[in-house]
Amino acid sequence: YTLRIVSKRKVFAKSWDQGLLRERAILTSKIGESPFVARCLATGSNRAKCVVLAEALPGGDLYGLLHEPGDDLDAHHLFGGDTPAVRYYAGCALRGVEHLHSHGVAHRAVAPEHLWIDARGALKLHELPCAVRLAAADRTNTLCGVPEYVAPEVVLAAGHDHAVDLWALGVLVFELVSRRALFARSGDTPARLFARVVDPGKTLKSVWSATSNYAALVTGLVKPRPAERLGAKHDGFAELWDHKFFRHVDPTRDLGPDRAPWTPPRLQGAKDSPNDPLQHDDDDDDDDELPLPPLSFLPGY
Repeated sequence: YTLRIVSKRKVFAKSWDQGLLRERAILTSKIGESPFVARCLATGSNRAKCVVLAEALPGGDLYGLLHEPGDDLDAHHLFGGDTPAVRYYAGCALRGVEHLHSHGVAHRAVAPEHLWIDARGALKLHELPCAVRLAAADRTNTLCGVPEYVAPEVVLAAGHDHAVDLWALGVLVFELVSRRALFARSGDTPARLFARVVDPGKTLKSVWSATSNYAALVTGLVKPRPAERLGAKHDGFAELWDHKFFRHVDPTRDLGPDRAPWTPPRLQGAKDSPNDPLQHDDDDDDDDELPLPPLSFLPGY
């Protein structure tokens, strides 16, 4: 299993309480019943902590596999080009986001850190810290998400909807192919990062020729105007699945665990995992060591 532990002190200090409750409501509803969303098995709390018990995800997050593969030689060859592995992981992320959108949910924090790999190698959405239900015509102004992946309308507080996930998918595809961030630079300040996000033209022109299928997909998703992004138009996600980048991918057949390009090694214990299956969202608490005080596993926190 994967156990996520969140300090209540941090939840309230950072005003995470409503987001955490929304996440629990989504994951414990039928929306969470998808092969592209990690199953939430139980939630609980005590005086100090909230916990979420999920299915086993021994492969860790996609960020670790992409940037910190360690001594796993098979993992080293998965990325860095328009490879079958890139199309598989991009396709799984797309299926997960498509599933959420079909239920009116915007993820709003699509990033490698929130995409995890199960024991069979399947990629799944895990953790929905910013997810929110939005009607088709609704907009929200909440500033949230992973900074390197946020869309211009989020930075500008211009009101945003489900289309922020399409932007993030484009940034993700670029990172899978190139093994580097699209907008972030070493030593960046938030102001410099967000300046590139709001005006992405120079960044896009300097990193590729838009003749390749992957570049055409990324430039079609990373559009400053949300309505112009691939997948935001009348045909919806069909426009993405029909793109040449996915021409050899059948989303109903080719994205199952039997087609996974990498399977995590069988674990002998928690210490073998590339990402500790006991997840702490805390970085400054001194009371995180187990054993925890008694927990009440209830329908809600």
